[in-house]
Amino acid sequence: MRRSGRRRRRIAILVLLVGMAFGLGACDKPPAPPVVRRTKPVAKKASETPSPKEVTASQKKPVFTYNPQGLVDPFKPFIQIGSTSKTIEGIPKTPLQEYDLSQLKLTAIIWVNEKESCAMVEDSAGKGFTLKRGTYIGKRGGKVKTIRKDRVIVELPLRTYGTKSDTREVVMKMPEEGGKK
Repeated sequence: MRRSGRRRRRIAILVLLVGMAFGLGACDKPPAPPVVRRTKPVAKKASETPSPKEVTASQKKPVFTYNPQGLVDPFKPFIQIGSTSKTIEGIPKTPLQEYDLSQLKLTAIIWVNEKESCAMVEDSAGKGFTLKRGTYIGKRGGKVKTIRKDRVIVELPLRTYGTKSDTREVVMKMPEEGGKK
């Protein structure tokens, strides 16, 4: 029994060595490159000239040019998905422009006169922001138009197609002292 175990080991080692020799022997030669056959172009004879019909057809191909000036882009989507807020020309975006007007609550007004008054708004987390006349507020590019004793008037631009530019006024009122807004 001892002899058969040794014999099996020797056969296994011999098979392993033969397999390795074949495996390493195949790695020496790179694969043959593919054969590419080129044909010589056939030169046209001088006697083979195109007919007059072929000449006039090839010369009269219409040239089409497209001028998009003044036309609507057909590939622009009608509905814009995502944030519609854009930075206003030359003015950096403020933290107040990250909120929608419905997310802000008017909490205080410091009344001096219409030009020098200040107001305070809070977000839902209780973080406060101060407003002055001309402060940009809201995702839609609103601007504080006036601050009165009991309200703040924000002017929102309306997005319309064409050259017409309209604005809408949104009034943020102070809550009454006895209850909530």
